[in-house]
Amino acid sequence: MAYVLNLGDLGKEFDCKADAIRDYVRVRSDVGGEYVRAVGRLAGESSTVNQRLPWYSGSRILEGGFIKPFSHNLKTRGEAHAWLDCVMDGVVVGAVDGSQIYPDKGYDVPIGVVQTAGIYNRHTGAGDFGERTRVELITPVQFERARVYAYSSEFVDAHRFRAECEEIKQLLCEHDEIFVLLDGSLILSHISALNKNIREVYLG
Repeated sequence: MAYVLNLGDLGKEFDCKADAIRDYVRVRSDVGGEYVRAVGRLAGESSTVNQRLPWYSGSRILEGGFIKPFSHNLKTRGEAHAWLDCVMDGVVVGAVDGSQIYPDKGYDVPIGVVQTAGIYNRHTGAGDFGERTRVELITPVQFERARVYAYSSEFVDAHRFRAECEEIKQLLCEHDEIFVLLDGSLILSHISALNKNIREVYLG
């Protein structure tokens, strides 16, 4: 049976926990301010500081300074488009993204769906671009073989990641030189806590 959300009780909950919410916002704001101030200090740093960074550092000072000012004074959208067309002329760019539908407990048969889309644009001005989508069903048998919960979102997420990587690989194989963008992360630190069979999907 579905019930309408009790707005009165919800309001009381907000009143009771308002301080905790305000504290969270304040801390986030303070941390953000510290980052902004730190970036300002980095503006004058030389790339020689990279030699003092640990090998696992996730960032480096760029040649010529941390902040690179944009040297073009573009005043209109048309000027920006013209500049972009000049910079991107002949540069092949691809992009990959995926989506998924998780199994629904409202149905007896657990079936998931993963879709990936891959596009490329050669930026030749001649309409030389392409796109494709691929759809894959994840069946009850696959859930059973992996020995995971039949309505597992983690298993579906893993297959989405695998399918996205396969699409990236295909784009790289189809073009001699291409920059491929992925709407996601290739850092898989979170999978260490997952079921072994799910980890294997991520790692191929």
